[in-house]
Amino acid sequence: MKIRVGEVNTKFVAFLAIVAAFATVLTIGVGTAQAAVGGPTCNVPTDYPTIQAAVNDPGCSTINVAAGTYTENVVINRTLTLNGAQAGFGACGRVASESIVTPLNPLVRTLELQGSLGVTIVINGFTFLGGTRAIESTTGPINGLQLLNNRIRGFTDNGVFLNDNGINITVDQNEIDGTAKVGSGALFHLDQDNFDGFWFTNNCVMNGHGTPPGSGTGFFVDGTRNVDHGTAGSRIPLFSGNFIDNNGTGVNLGRKAWGDGPITGNTFSNNLFDGLQGGPRNSLITKNTFANNGGNGLGLTGFGGATDSTRGAQFNTITQNCFTGNGLTNAGAGISFSASQFPGTISTNHTNQNNIFGNAFGARYNGTETIDAEQNWWGSPTGPFNLMNNPTGTGNAVSDNVDAYPFLTSVAAGTPCTPLPPATLTLSPPTATNDVDTQHTVTATVEDMNGNPVPNVIVRFTVTGSVNTSGMCTTNTSGQCTFTYTGPALPGADVITAFADTNSNGTQDAGEPDGAATKVWTVPVSTPLCQVDVTYGGWIHASNGDRANFGGNAKVDSQSNPLGQEEYQDQGPAQPMNVHSINVLAVVCPGDPPTEASIFGEATIDGAGSFIYRIDVEDHGESGRGLDKYQIRLSNGYDSGDQLLEGGNIQIHK
Repeated sequence: MKIRVGEVNTKFVAFLAIVAAFATVLTIGVGTAQAAVGGPTCNVPTDYPTIQAAVNDPGCSTINVAAGTYTENVVINRTLTLNGAQAGFGACGRVASESIVTPLNPLVRTLELQGSLGVTIVINGFTFLGGTRAIESTTGPINGLQLLNNRIRGFTDNGVFLNDNGINITVDQNEIDGTAKVGSGALFHLDQDNFDGFWFTNNCVMNGHGTPPGSGTGFFVDGTRNVDHGTAGSRIPLFSGNFIDNNGTGVNLGRKAWGDGPITGNTFSNNLFDGLQGGPRNSLITKNTFANNGGNGLGLTGFGGATDSTRGAQFNTITQNCFTGNGLTNAGAGISFSASQFPGTISTNHTNQNNIFGNAFGARYNGTETIDAEQNWWGSPTGPFNLMNNPTGTGNAVSDNVDAYPFLTSVAAGTPCTPLPPATLTLSPPTATNDVDTQHTVTATVEDMNGNPVPNVIVRFTVTGSVNTSGMCTTNTSGQCTFTYTGPALPGADVITAFADTNSNGTQDAGEPDGAATKVWTVPVSTPLCQVDVTYGGWIHASNGDRANFGGNAKVDSQSNPLGQEEYQDQGPAQPMNVHSINVLAVVCPGDPPTEASIFGEATIDGAGSFIYRIDVEDHGESGRGLDKYQIRLSNGYDSGDQLLEGGNIQIHK
């Protein structure tokens, strides 16, 4: 029954008093019932002014909380689905209209979970902001708990602290940001209770440095194989798809807590110390990225325990991972194997088909057992460096008792850092226009099917048109490389094509992507007031051996218009012709005073057609003969060559 209190009418004072008295004794869960609408779906603040008021009504099995800020400490002790405005939308990097819960009492947990047998709680799509601990369990079991799509920020202690038994818990697509955290401890903490079947997937756990910096941890659990699937009805645990970045330590799986569950597809990056450390057992660790952690990318350890045969990393398969940039600030390695575990346990782990490169040290183990690390890529075809076992190796170094032989001579396939084959090749700029005689640079960008750059690919270029040339370059880490060539002497156009020579055989094969671009070469801008006079008595011997006569004048007027006329006659017998200018398109006089000039225009040959001509002259003093130079080139391929005058004179001035 819905109870609504309307406007006060004096005739109903007695009736209202009875109602009020009845309401004071109606209690459900925690606190006093508030204007219950009975559910099963209830809305805040439309039906209830606070989240707690809706929680207190047992008829509300699903509570939808609208966007807004709710200043309260919420306690849930029954089966309930609590949806915020962003329910169903992943929290990592989310910018949206949020249902924000901030604690009324910041010294008390913002959301308290009081579990018991038969109770299942789902929290989906909120922002928990501020306080000490955002979410904490205080009684259990908390079986089947789901924390989904929540942003957890501004806390000073822990983002999530689960302190009670609970199997088959799911934590998915949350963002836990520890920027405000002080002291040590974890952003996400599992205590030593039983958490068999625990799934931690697709979360972003970041910025948990703690104070002093490095004392914080992104994710922490400890216990005795308390996260595996030993409990009846529990599923195989899973740690997958998470982004663990910029914490003190990324993930600490404890001395012997995690077991039987894959650790796959995660990124452990930029943590001050280790990316992932601890003693997992019987787990597949695959397709993860361990990058730029100050300590070890992966530290397999029981944190001591030489007398405890159950403690530490055992029977794990580490394959198809990327280890790069680790250990550069805190003397770590790509992967580290503890020498202080119970004898015979650390060597039960197998590390194969990984890419391990660019670390301060590749694989470190200071004990006496033999560690299987065969068939990994160490960053060089020569394999890992080891003074005793492979002194000529130039890849990441390994310890003496790390058996890294045989090693891969090329990048391991199937890892997150294994480049996919090139799928596209783009040339930039796609079109361009430049003056003749200048250089043109084209950039090739090679990407895979996901738009990621593909490095170390040979790109082969071919230029046809006014220039015919070819070349090659190799893509860098951005998937790019450049090719430069010099333009023609005469105006014209080029087609530039390129292909990714994936197999380096020099020819384009099926599946190798290509691209194209065009280039236009134009006459340059005229030099203002440039003037070139060539006496009509000028003559040379052309490159073909013929005597040739020439003369003409060209200038640029005060309005920058090129003017003039030119004449050239090859007397034969090799290639007789008469060239007469139709126009002058440009006159260029570099230098001050100029000693060289170029004249561009169109001309007829033997009174017919239209051909581009270019005349280059040099003025080295009076008399001209034996000093000045003359050359003419035509678009039909004729080239007199750069010749000293045998008669006549050239004068250039401006």
